[in-house]
Amino acid sequence: MPIQSTHLPIKTRLEAEDIGFLTHMGAALKLSLCTPFDPNWNGPMEGRILLRDLRRQAAVLLSTRGALEGGIEALLEPLDGFSAVPEGFGQIGRGLALFSDGEEALAIALPEAPVPSAQIDLCFRLDAVLSQIQGRDRFYLLQLAQHGIHLWDCDSVVWREIPLDGFETDIRDMPHFESTEYQALFHSTGGGGSHGGKSSFAGIGVGDKRDLKMEIEVFFRQIDHGIKEKLVGRKKPLFLAGTGFLFPLYRHVNTYPGLAEAELPGHPESMGSDMDLHRRAVTLMQAEERKARQSALATYKENLATARSCAGYTDLVPCAAEGRLTHLFLAEGSVQWGDFEPESGRTTLFETFRDGARDLTALACVHALRSGASVYAIPPSEMPVDASIAGLVRAK
Repeated sequence: MPIQSTHLPIKTRLEAEDIGFLTHMGAALKLSLCTPFDPNWNGPMEGRILLRDLRRQAAVLLSTRGALEGGIEALLEPLDGFSAVPEGFGQIGRGLALFSDGEEALAIALPEAPVPSAQIDLCFRLDAVLSQIQGRDRFYLLQLAQHGIHLWDCDSVVWREIPLDGFETDIRDMPHFESTEYQALFHSTGGGGSHGGKSSFAGIGVGDKRDLKMEIEVFFRQIDHGIKEKLVGRKKPLFLAGTGFLFPLYRHVNTYPGLAEAELPGHPESMGSDMDLHRRAVTLMQAEERKARQSALATYKENLATARSCAGYTDLVPCAAEGRLTHLFLAEGSVQWGDFEPESGRTTLFETFRDGARDLTALACVHALRSGASVYAIPPSEMPVDASIAGLVRAK
């Protein structure tokens, strides 16, 4: 029975069943739609106009693919639930990706405004949600400040505080916090950077400095123990934010393996709201993702003359279908109509769409995701070769 899209929730994190839905293959036509939701719009009219236009575009595409009227309405019905910009949507995202196969639908909030698009094919077009599918947008944020320690579970769109129940999180409750030495410590260092990895204890004697450092480290050890309990078995990056001179002290006792080098130093009052802090942390996360992508691209270029590199649809689609890829690079927006025969691996390219054609870019992407490859959609100018698709093959 078709879903009731009026009540379709907008997700920021994907569960295993969501990923299974997005990477499902079959004979049914699928709608992939992306639209920006600008929080600066004065009202819902702009959103309604854009969604109406995308709906019309999708309906035309469906009719050219031979979909019957009832099938067209079933595929488009979830879109009608978003005939206006959802109230408060600008607080949790800048865009929306909607996927529908006529029986089920999935709406995903996007951190950045996408190029408006509506595509119809036998596979979903997943460029806009690759980071969320593969969990690359997930991270943790530990805010260190004298008035409290806060642990956040974040993704590229929203953040959720993880309570550190049962653990002391207020440095002001430490023994002797009201002493002159402690006050001199916090007032002289403020919330700046970590001073090249060394904590600053200006104006405090050598013995006092040693005692204060040890006392803070004892406090942080119990915080580290609490984090270890909360994040057991998890590997996502953990970023530090807040009072910078506390960073090296915390790093000294940390046992969480995913503690990132990148930091967000600053006095808590100067860092703005929790939303502002989250947005700054997302910038760090995105920088880390770019580093991982650049590293993968560098590995590809190092293997250009070896059997590990693969480029072009006729070579790459069979590799993806056989589950032989470790990495796949797609030029953003690239569409290549063609045909693929799984039994023989034969790949035929068409200059334009024709009956029976499918988007080979979407097909290769879904195959790569199903086999566990890392998939990146990147600007065409950053592609490692003169092709719209490239990949790294598993070493034999």
